[in-house]
Amino acid sequence: MSLNKDMGDKHEKHVAEKLQMRQTRGSGNQWRDPMDSRHNRLDTEWAYANDGKSTLKKSIGVSLDMWNKAVQQAGGERPLLTLRFYKDERLSGVHADLALTDLDDFAEQREAAVRWEQTRQFLEKLVRARPVSARATTMGALAQILVIVDEIQDFINAETPAPATAPDKDTQTKAQLWDQVKPTLEAIVDKQPRCMPVLVDQLRRVLDQEAGTR
Repeated sequence: MSLNKDMGDKHEKHVAEKLQMRQTRGSGNQWRDPMDSRHNRLDTEWAYANDGKSTLKKSIGVSLDMWNKAVQQAGGERPLLTLRFYKDERLSGVHADLALTDLDDFAEQREAAVRWEQTRQFLEKLVRARPVSARATTMGALAQILVIVDEIQDFINAETPAPATAPDKDTQTKAQLWDQVKPTLEAIVDKQPRCMPVLVDQLRRVLDQEAGTR
């Protein structure tokens, strides 16, 4: 087995495990299943198809043709190029592992992470406050959502409105807190992000339950 193949195989395996991707047969040399590894767009909004390049040298050439090929072969997934710089021929170390993706995709994913970061803090505050305007079972459902927070990092996409900034403790009432967070939950349910259907179902039940008490 050649050194180049060893480098490629080790890199492909690492990327697939790191990003929880399915490795394609023959490193993507099958016309029906190109690219080295990929997610499934039916499972998540953040589905990528990856083509990896690795080297022992100090540079890897990335051309427009290479990128256009990745875009075409990605199909319905988002294109991704991963670049690995090995330290030596034993492949015992790596100088750098890099990922190259479309700027719009990166911006969308970053915005999703930021929005969830904001919303998580708001939900935690709401659960701690347990406003009387929301039933105890509602708070329990929201608390349950927070238990699985690490699994739902990307559930809010860029089109979901960011939660309002909470007022100071002195002026904020528990009822106001619920009134502020409710529109955010409604927006999530309305958008129905595919990457976390269980969360959407939970939030829908919470909102339906609240509506039934009015």
